[in-house]
Amino acid sequence: MKSEPGRGTVFDILLPKVTLEGVSEGESYTLPSVKNRRILIVDDEEALVNVVENVLCDFGYRVVGKTDSVEAMQLFRQIPEQFDLVIADCTMPRISGMELAEEMMTIRPDIPIILYTGFNESVNRETAVAMGIRDLLMKPISVSELTGMVDKLLSNH
Repeated sequence: MKSEPGRGTVFDILLPKVTLEGVSEGESYTLPSVKNRRILIVDDEEALVNVVENVLCDFGYRVVGKTDSVEAMQLFRQIPEQFDLVIADCTMPRISGMELAEEMMTIRPDIPIILYTGFNESVNRETAVAMGIRDLLMKPISVSELTGMVDKLLSNH
């Protein structure tokens, strides 16, 4: 981290190298289920949106990132059929991830939604799944956990 008064702060985010089990060094691998799959990621932290967006794009997904939950909801209302999956933070200003998920599922009941959160007493996996959310991930989320969940949901959808 580098910080200069009056100029801002720069964070270096280092992600671990991802290895794919069963794939030899130098062998190419593509995920068969990701062709033309579009994901909407919603989080009020721009740095986190950028990291998740980059990771998922590296795995072949087409990703739209939004840092404003109201803007994300407006976009989804306009073109709900354009998204195959939504990933959202539970705790956001204006519209929470749970509220966002509920409203999106009224528009498209079949849309798979993954919520993630840090410690949150009001949200747990059982509550989220009972309301139709496909899964709830707890922060910090590993690259393999995220991509595994995304691939699993999109393979079954």
